[in-house]
Amino acid sequence: MPDLRESLQGRDLGYLRIVAELWGFELVVTDARSTLQQLIPKLLNPALVQEVVKDLPEGTQTALSDVLEGGGKIPWALFTRRHGIIREMGPGKRDRERPHIQSPSAAEDLWYRGIISRAFFDAPSGMEEFAFIPDDLLLLLPASSALIKPQLGRPASQKERSFAKPAGDWILDDACTYLAAQRMGFSGDLSPFLAGSKLKDFSMAALQAILKAAGLLDDDGQPVPESVREFLEADRAEALLVLVRKWKISPGYNELSMVLD
Repeated sequence: MPDLRESLQGRDLGYLRIVAELWGFELVVTDARSTLQQLIPKLLNPALVQEVVKDLPEGTQTALSDVLEGGGKIPWALFTRRHGIIREMGPGKRDRERPHIQSPSAAEDLWYRGIISRAFFDAPSGMEEFAFIPDDLLLLLPASSALIKPQLGRPASQKERSFAKPAGDWILDDACTYLAAQRMGFSGDLSPFLAGSKLKDFSMAALQAILKAAGLLDDDGQPVPESVREFLEADRAEALLVLVRKWKISPGYNELSMVLD
């Protein structure tokens, strides 16, 4: 693959100044050729390379890791599909709009730092366009694995995956039973009414809270007749949607406090 000088050869002065800006230094030259001569040694400073890579946003580090996993190159179409497009614009528009500052994609982050370039290389299917890292810069970059941040948590063990709990609309059955018991004036232990219920995986407090959030219970926990009638007359899909929508917007349904309790 081309080295850094070859990959930046022919870039205009405005682009080279953006590269310098993003690497944290200023250039005092007025032509692209002299700029390139100053730029190359700085971009190949091992300590500066490590510092720049360490400060990349997480998404940009992921994009860089993707290219590194491919040995320093990846098909251009695949790279931009995964990590965003590089907006096409001429030097004048680019210098006015400064796309490297205005919501750049991860791909643009790497492009405007000069870390990736694009070129055609031989591929099994013939010539194909690739995003690539210049050879001499590639030697200074950390391994792909060093850029991948540790994941929070851990995969479930085989034992933990042994008993799947499929989603369902059983909450509607428990809601109907609970509302019927309340309508009958029963205020004691509802376990006889809910025999075989899945409330053990939910909780009575959570059921009451979601019914109250849906406007089916008043502040005293009593059924609101008109709302309950509409709820019970709705088909199962509509009734479930009512509960889901009210749950999502309710300021009073606090899952965390229920877990802590």
